[in-house]
Amino acid sequence: MDIEILKDASAIAVDVATVCALLFGALWTYFHFLRGRTYTPRLELEVEGVVAEINSATCVRVHLQVANVGLSRVNLTQEGAGILFSAYPQENFKAVTHQALWAEPTVFPILEKHDWIEPRERLDEEVLIAVPTQKVIAWKIEAVLVNVQLSGTRLRWSANDIVLNTRD
Repeated sequence: MDIEILKDASAIAVDVATVCALLFGALWTYFHFLRGRTYTPRLELEVEGVVAEINSATCVRVHLQVANVGLSRVNLTQEGAGILFSAYPQENFKAVTHQALWAEPTVFPILEKHDWIEPRERLDEEVLIAVPTQKVIAWKIEAVLVNVQLSGTRLRWSANDIVLNTRD
């Protein structure tokens, strides 16, 4: 009779150990895989430029949209962030197939009033840039956002748009 009780107790102990191992494995999977991916900073960045003529002055209106699609707050850093605005001047044009040769970009600050973006939050910002139209084929707009994590790792997001000069 003592052997039967011992067998039953050991079977119960094996069942309890199996359940504990399964629970531990599930928790480990959640914290290392799902939670780690969910709480990493994830931003969606879009930029669009439109040429506008205002009282014979030509400007490019830049619309920037940033959405935090992750579940954690993302701190934004101004260092290394901004709108990089470049022209493709007529003088860089070649009569053969080639990739556009952009001039050195001018940098404009963005999201200066925002130090962070909350989960599921969307920010919109517009910038108006006065541009000369003579001898310019197009303008390239690159929006860049930077996040510096506690570990010192720098995350960078960027989006581009090319606006053709139809005013010349």
